Amino acid sequence: MKILLLFFLFTFSFKKSNAVNIFEYFAYSSGAAIIIDQYFDKSLKYENTFQKKIRVLEMYKRESAKPKFGYKISSRSDLIHYLDVIENLKQRPN
Repeated sequence: MKILLLFFLFTFSFKKSNAVNIFEYFAYSSGAAIIIDQYFDKSLKYENTFQKKIRVLEMYKRESAKPKFGYKISSRSDLIHYLDVIENLKQRPN
């Protein structure tokens, strides 16, 4: 009993008393419920939809930037050989 009395004396003596209406109680309780629901929601992930869209666009850009042929041109002689092969292919009848 003494502990309860001391608790009430210390809690009310050092704080300023403010009036809280029913609207503020409703706002606090609904805000707390929303925050708790979002905190324990397992469907939320670290990556949002905007980041997923960017990742898809980057993958498309990487795929489209790849050469369509399996020939690597790293020197001038490779370029000459590649152009010669293209010219020979174009000269063939279809």
